Amino acid sequence: MIFRYLAPIVLLVLAVAVPSEAGGPNRIPHAPVVPDDKLRQLHVAADLAAWGRRNRDPLALIVAARLIAGTPLREMAGIKIEGEPNPEVLTALDIYMPDVLLGDAGRLAANDPLLTELIVDTREAVPRGVVARPVRSRNLVPAFSQDVFEYVFEALEPATIYVQGMGATNLDLAIEDESGNPICDANRYSDREICQWTPARQGPFRVIVKNLGPIPNAYYLMSN
Repeated sequence: MIFRYLAPIVLLVLAVAVPSEAGGPNRIPHAPVVPDDKLRQLHVAADLAAWGRRNRDPLALIVAARLIAGTPLREMAGIKIEGEPNPEVLTALDIYMPDVLLGDAGRLAANDPLLTELIVDTREAVPRGVVARPVRSRNLVPAFSQDVFEYVFEALEPATIYVQGMGATNLDLAIEDESGNPICDANRYSDREICQWTPARQGPFRVIVKNLGPIPNAYYLMSN
């Protein structure tokens, strides 16, 4: 709790002690990472949903739905500066919608009364019409291709970008500042990647989503 109040002071001291000159990487070196709890929660929920579907576990799907329902999102597209236009209707990512997860859980629950009650309770807990942060956009990246977006982040405010694919291929996530300096490179063998950093000055950042697989992959791009 104390760290929550001290973090802005620490960041300010670091920014003064290690100034970011124009042309240098737009990030504060060794800045303490302040996790975005909402995006981390969505990251955990996506992993849990994938595990639940793989293992046909209705309880895992219910918990994933509850986590996602507890993190209302606002739809907002970043500025795509490279990549194919997205389809007008992109339903592949509905697998992460609470109602879809609960429907799948219901089919796996086989009329179990306890699980059925949990599903009903979770449906009632899903917020409607909530405007909130973080924000997200739906996208589709072709095989062996990449999408590039531009986002502007404030100085000294921890920034988070999270990619959540539908499991079709391996997606990598990279962040560059306005001068092309590398800021983050997330390249696990997964299509769920997260990058966090603290900009030293306000400015635009290039967000690069690379599809390393032989088929297209739909994904959410989320930002705080």
